[in-house]
Amino acid sequence: MWLVHTLGQEHGKYGAEKPAAEEPTISIEELQELEGLAIEKVRAAAKNGNLLEIPNLALVLRDWESCTGLDEVKKWVQESVDDDASLPRLLCAILSAQYVNGKLEYRLDPEWLRSYIEPSSIFGRARKIEADTSLLALQRAAAAQFVREIEIRKRGENPSDPFQR
Repeated sequence: MWLVHTLGQEHGKYGAEKPAAEEPTISIEELQELEGLAIEKVRAAAKNGNLLEIPNLALVLRDWESCTGLDEVKKWVQESVDDDASLPRLLCAILSAQYVNGKLEYRLDPEWLRSYIEPSSIFGRARKIEADTSLLALQRAAAAQFVREIEIRKRGENPSDPFQR
């Protein structure tokens, strides 16, 4: 999907305000063919559970939605959050990490999921995941960050503001 996204931006797709290249690497027809192949791979990964293992899942979901529409992605996300084994994996897959002033910081803004689910609907389950020592530490960290950022938003603050995290 990253390659499809990058090549699509050359044609003015995927959030590009104008074509990113005068001479696109591939034609629009080739791009459409590549999109179709990529979506079939995403669908296969969604079906067999491997989609929950890819990094930057939030970006893949947005690109999947751009190619197929909201309903298909929303259905898959809802099925994933409804399953107790899949929810920690989903939260972990959309967790992002970055170094800020030499310190590792996690982000998991609940708004990233709003197109697909109501984030508050999984708040209680995320709290339970956060405390479940049988899960991977990164899964618990993802749930903790999700809970933290919901609480920041409930206070009317912005979790993207480093002084409010």
